[in-house]
Amino acid sequence: MTLNAMARDAVAERLRARTAIDSSIVTDADFQSALLDEKRVGLPHDPAAKAGVVTKADAKATEGISVVERLTRYFPVEVMALYLPGVATIQSRALPSDTAAWLVWFYLGFALLLTPLVVLVLYRANWRRAGNAAAPGVPVRKMLLGLVSFATWGACVPGVFPGQQWFLGWIALVVGTLLPEIDAAFSKDGE
Repeated sequence: MTLNAMARDAVAERLRARTAIDSSIVTDADFQSALLDEKRVGLPHDPAAKAGVVTKADAKATEGISVVERLTRYFPVEVMALYLPGVATIQSRALPSDTAAWLVWFYLGFALLLTPLVVLVLYRANWRRAGNAAAPGVPVRKMLLGLVSFATWGACVPGVFPGQQWFLGWIALVVGTLLPEIDAAFSKDGE
């Protein structure tokens, strides 16, 4: 499978997930009760969510979610859409002796610089789009979660760190499992 096909499939899957969530609420026969049903919609002011209680509905909602899906929740799809073609371009255009160095620098630039910057820009744009005057500071938690999740996901892309996929798979498994728990532990009410 080519990197272009992987990126297309990842973007399509993310769009399908967003559409499925939205359409399940919109097409529900009892629209008002669906909006008010906090456990079904998963609003942050749910008392069980505040207390850290995992309900059966929560367990069913996360059942079948892969580690890759958990990792890609924390960084914007725009970063993925730029990263995968960049990796493919470097692999096809760079000299064989320079490919590894170019890929490492490209990976570090995306992981350390671009991902947090895109998270910040999108956070502020969404804040303004909601009708607020100015964003209430820098979303450090979201930027760090995006950085960690992209650093893990980006390292696992085939060809970036050849020969290390077995090790990176284990790291992705651990990070993908712990990241939602860390996010829930450090999130503030209403986020």
